[in-house]
Amino acid sequence: MAEKKATSARGNSVKGGATKGAGKSSTPAKSPNVGKPPATKNTGKAPVESKVPAAPKSAAKIPAAPKSAAKIPAAPKSAAKIPAAPKSAAKIPTPPKSSTSLQANITVGCAGFPVPATRYFKEFNFVEVQDTHVSLPGMGTLRRWRREAPPGFRFTLVAPRESGLDGFKNGKPAEVSLQGLADIGKELDSDTVVILAPPDFAASRSNRTIAKDFLQFAKKRFKTVIWEAPHWPVKESEEIAEEAGAIAARDPLTTGTSTLAIAYYRMPGPAGHKSRYEDHAIDRLAELVRKATNKEATYVFTNVDMFADAKRLKKLLKLP
Repeated sequence: MAEKKATSARGNSVKGGATKGAGKSSTPAKSPNVGKPPATKNTGKAPVESKVPAAPKSAAKIPAAPKSAAKIPAAPKSAAKIPAAPKSAAKIPTPPKSSTSLQANITVGCAGFPVPATRYFKEFNFVEVQDTHVSLPGMGTLRRWRREAPPGFRFTLVAPRESGLDGFKNGKPAEVSLQGLADIGKELDSDTVVILAPPDFAASRSNRTIAKDFLQFAKKRFKTVIWEAPHWPVKESEEIAEEAGAIAARDPLTTGTSTLAIAYYRMPGPAGHKSRYEDHAIDRLAELVRKATNKEATYVFTNVDMFADAKRLKKLLKLP
């Protein structure tokens, strides 16, 4: 009985509670689960995670680097201007042209060795051998000159005096003297001879013919023949030389420069062999050299101060 009453009491209690709960469910606002929706608070924090996609927006700027990189092709545009350098460089040959031309076509030297040959070879690349005018030097001397001379050194030979003693007549003496001179030329690797007319060899009609024949005779043994007759009129001397295929030498300070392609000049001194050229004369000579139109020209000092005068001319012309 007691157990039945207890069971009955619990049953009534449950029913009463259910009835009471049913009566309160009509008011949902007092429900703790309905009043505090957890989804609302979590939804407020969700936007923090929604910013993660913003990183790609920042990362999306990475392609901007290629935009900057896209300017790299502009470098070739600047590089395209490089050919302009050659335009400027193309002007470079102009100054060297005149300087190189002068150095290549102008030769300065002395008549003979005014100082020891070893010293002379250090200053000049040309000499007019005077020894051959008086007597033929020995083979030992010739070989020593050739051995001591720098590469490219030029020797020019003066014809023996005997050649003109009989008025340049073609005969046995002239043939022997020129043949001996030609042998020396082979030893010194020289193919140029200078023929000096004596003062008493006047510019007469007969002498003009004799001189022409002798120059042609010398031309058979030497490639270049120089004819100097300073007491002859320049025009007549050049005419005879041209007819014989030779070159007439002249003094540029007294007769001016030649208009021929190849010229040979000899400076005997302002007042003869024992005189020296003053500075103003060397300055004037240098100016004549610069204005000369010759393709090749040789300037030979024959006065007593030839070594110093030749060095001054070289310095003014800036020749090596």
